[in-house]
Amino acid sequence: MLQPSEHIAQAEKNERLYETLVGTEFNDWAITGLFYAALHYVDAFFMQQTGTSPTNHNSRIGLVDRTLNLAQIRPHYATLFQWSLNLRYEAIQVSSADARYVMAQYFIPLRAHIRSLLGLS
Repeated sequence: MLQPSEHIAQAEKNERLYETLVGTEFNDWAITGLFYAALHYVDAFFMQQTGTSPTNHNSRIGLVDRTLNLAQIRPHYATLFQWSLNLRYEAIQVSSADARYVMAQYFIPLRAHIRSLLGLS
């Protein structure tokens, strides 16, 4: 099981993937990378708080929904998850503007909130 610092490192790696792919023909994977970065931020939070992290999407979503400290980012996480599903399974075409919108509206607030909860700048 990954430690919080390892989850953060993976989240940051996925953010770099987004930066590499946004503006290319792989905007769909850029957004998917953001979702997986969000997943690792969420898992870092749970690992720090409880010593464990969820093992699948359904349990993670349930924990996010039930955790008071995560109330303000619930819609952000749910939206990133839905984008990821739609892009991977419905082959929706997205532009670089779409990818930047998802980053600004959903990922950045989620990242800032969880990093604050973890005591990170």
